[in-house]
Amino acid sequence: MISFFRKALTSWYVLALFGLILVAFVVTGFGSPAGLESMALSGDRVAKVGSASIEAAELSKRLQNRYEAERQNNPALTKTQFLQAGTLEGEIDQLVLEAAIDQFMEDEDISISRRMVDRELDKIPSLRGPTGKFDPVLFQNLLRENGLTEDQVRQQFARQLYSQMVEMPAGFATILPDGVTQTYVRMALERREGQIATISAVGFDNGPAPTDAEISAFYASNGARYTVPETRVVRYALISPDRFKGKVQPSDADVAAAYKAAGARFARVEKRVLTQAIVQSAEAAKALVRSASSGDFAAAARTAKVQPTTLKLMDKAGYAAIATAPAIADAAFAAKQGDVVDAGKSALGWHVVKVDRIEVTGGKSLEQARAELLPDLIKRKEADALHDFVLQLEDQIDDGATMDDVAKAHALELAETPAVTAGGIAPDNAGFKLPSQLAPVLKEAFQADMGDDPLVAALDTTSGLSALYELRRINPSAPRPLAQIRDQVRADLVADRASKAAKKAANAVLAKVNKGMTLAAAMQSENAGSARPISGTRAQLQADSKLTGLEALFDLARGKARLTELPGRQGYAIVALDRIIPGDPASNREVAFQLPQQLMRQTGSEYGRQFFNAVSRGLGVEREDEAIQRLRRGFTNPGGQ
Repeated sequence: MISFFRKALTSWYVLALFGLILVAFVVTGFGSPAGLESMALSGDRVAKVGSASIEAAELSKRLQNRYEAERQNNPALTKTQFLQAGTLEGEIDQLVLEAAIDQFMEDEDISISRRMVDRELDKIPSLRGPTGKFDPVLFQNLLRENGLTEDQVRQQFARQLYSQMVEMPAGFATILPDGVTQTYVRMALERREGQIATISAVGFDNGPAPTDAEISAFYASNGARYTVPETRVVRYALISPDRFKGKVQPSDADVAAAYKAAGARFARVEKRVLTQAIVQSAEAAKALVRSASSGDFAAAARTAKVQPTTLKLMDKAGYAAIATAPAIADAAFAAKQGDVVDAGKSALGWHVVKVDRIEVTGGKSLEQARAELLPDLIKRKEADALHDFVLQLEDQIDDGATMDDVAKAHALELAETPAVTAGGIAPDNAGFKLPSQLAPVLKEAFQADMGDDPLVAALDTTSGLSALYELRRINPSAPRPLAQIRDQVRADLVADRASKAAKKAANAVLAKVNKGMTLAAAMQSENAGSARPISGTRAQLQADSKLTGLEALFDLARGKARLTELPGRQGYAIVALDRIIPGDPASNREVAFQLPQQLMRQTGSEYGRQFFNAVSRGLGVEREDEAIQRLRRGFTNPGGQ
């Protein structure tokens, strides 16, 4: 039930549908990795849904891309571990669901408009161009790079949208009886009280000093404890963004182009404060100009029985919009400061304008703007030179040059990491700390294969810092030799003896509690220390699943206890349940209100899920177990039989 509460707001169609094509393929940028073809058995069918077949090639591609996506977060993930999580079965279920939805939509003549899918594509940040809007060219390039068609992607979004149409009404319309929801509320608010005690391994008898035979036997039986994860050695050369600093200069043509592109940045901008009066005849306008030119404009306007208006500081375009005639603005902006002019006629009448103030800003020539333009131009030229240099290195490698050849030709300094794990830890060099800037190189190196050509990785997209690197060696995961860690194994053996002694004492306490003695009394009888009280509700456990001992209380019967080992084999904890207090909905109005809402939403999601499961069963689903097993073997061993 706890997991049910935890997932109450999770939408299944988003997890199942939305992430499959665009998230797994396009958005993450994965295509079909080398060797994928060996996994896909052409023409091999893994399942059939109604009249639709699910081919091994399609499932293989889904599986491989999902695996590559998972390795982005966990580079050390093996294909065997990946499959052990049930991923293959999940992908088959997903393909069955998609095929069922497609056939149901076709049979029921249901269609999702192109415009609806376009709106979904607009929401994906990685498909937005420089303007911040959906970029069709970028979309098509991503499809081409990943071997997808636009129809495939659009069909996937159509499935998602249709699934929303089915689930959302079910979720909003679902009503559960109060008797059901209040039962869950009472369970969430149920409080349990008990005691917890710990028995530390420290201080227990470790026995005599271990013999060599005992150390060897302990090492042999605990090989997993001393196994080092796969490590890799990477050789690299940093390509500094300072490589071309001070070595490139923009040409006059570059400066001229930048000046032109700057547009209004260096243009002369003139703005004016104008006072205008509008009269109804040409004669009145001429008379007002004559009287205002030799005296006060406002007084002259009032004598002419019109109201003057002083406009805020604006440019010619702004005044033209107010005057509704460009010619009037031309006349007003051609006059000198202090002039009074008959600017012309508009639909409102004749405009008589006085120029109160003129402000001019900008107006730099190309030579005047050169010093301001040069810093950005130089930075851009240096970045372009660095980019061209990286392309040159890649071309040389493509033509067969080795990393040594390239480094020698361009005076690049080569360096090499020790054998490091995917997390950057060097098991044989405790003092080594992977430079943070090399994290992208290590991540890519753990996805490379021995024999791959050297590659260039971007370390900092802002500065342009990059690195040329190659994979030098792969050390498979294996136990470290006993000779290297004998002292550690001896210490572990001694600690293991103490842990076993502590467990024996803890089991004695546990037996007494389960026979009716209180935990405090049982601890005292074994001279093992004391116990302390613990209590809490299911809601508290839901909010923090790591509350010490609380989860065990909800798995116990009253008067019973449970034993758990402490982290690091430091000892044992014993939890005993003393009392169960039924939950009261009135004690927590927030939970009493929110939990039923969550339950009803989750029930609506379940209705949607069961609807599509029923569609699949109605169409009929057949799975080809032999083909699925062949694909499983091919995935973990592409070159095997």
